[in-house]
Amino acid sequence: MHRYIGDGEYMLKKVKIKERNADLKSALEPYIRQAPNSRFAGLIPFKLWFYALADRGKENKLKWWMKNKLGEPISLIDTVKVNESRVLMKKLLRNKGYFNVVVNPEIRYGKRKSKVNFKINKNKPYYISEVSYKTSFSRINHFLKNIMEESLLISGDLYDIDVFEKERQRLV
Repeated sequence: MHRYIGDGEYMLKKVKIKERNADLKSALEPYIRQAPNSRFAGLIPFKLWFYALADRGKENKLKWWMKNKLGEPISLIDTVKVNESRVLMKKLLRNKGYFNVVVNPEIRYGKRKSKVNFKINKNKPYYISEVSYKTSFSRINHFLKNIMEESLLISGDLYDIDVFEKERQRLV
């Protein structure tokens, strides 16, 4: 495998999100833009082996199939993708009410290998304190009571941009 790793390059071994809230952690995982090579039973990188095996010598149909269908190229750390993941995670957390969030990617380099840990410092989330609907049109004020009873926005709930968007669509 080392022949695929150039000078100054590191194989991505593991990516972790350090967050206690399991729901939030699972919501953040799709925003990771770079993943390590897959492993069978968490131990053996079969796809990487197939790729390396098929990448030797003259290419034929079998080697092409092994390389492109069964195999996967080595996953090298890319700091641009790490930063892109950080920005996307921060945006999601802001949309979920954590406005003062800090997402810190920590990259640990070893001998030709690297690990990335995303440390999340959420601080306190923001909650909806009060919901009110007001308009200067007296005819519409008559309907506001019914609109408020069916509102998706509830005082005391965690701020969530998705709920605000659903409420906006409901009102339209």
